[in-house]
Amino acid sequence: MKNAALFFALALAVIAANCSKSDNKETSVCENGVTEFALNEPFYLCYGTEANLEGDESFVLSFHTLYGDSRCPIDSLALCVWEGRADVGFTATISDVTQSDTLSAAGLSNQTFSDSTIFANYKIRLLAIEPYPTAANSPIPKEDYKIKLLVTQ
Repeated sequence: MKNAALFFALALAVIAANCSKSDNKETSVCENGVTEFALNEPFYLCYGTEANLEGDESFVLSFHTLYGDSRCPIDSLALCVWEGRADVGFTATISDVTQSDTLSAAGLSNQTFSDSTIFANYKIRLLAIEPYPTAANSPIPKEDYKIKLLVTQ
């Protein structure tokens, strides 16, 4: 009887562990992402999502592409010869007018890559691309990325 109870408890523990593992490996959640944004206030937009301007559903921003992330890991013991670069693709839409653009992480030494663009009298500026690479979490799944934007008029 004692062995049966021990076996039953062990079986339940294995089943519970397998259920939690399968849930975690399939889902990737971007935290702090929004579905609406306000002018002059920084906000996060998660990979594969879109957000509209508060009070104006015709103005929509979407983050749809990560072209690459070659930034040097912040916790790496390796010597990086350059700081690297991360480029994201996004789309801005107002009514029937759509513009797709690429923005790069700020602070790059090469000035040919921009961290901002102008669209219909709005300036859209990329403030950050997160998460920042670390040696432990390389490579980062695209679904874990989020961009911090600031839209001004």
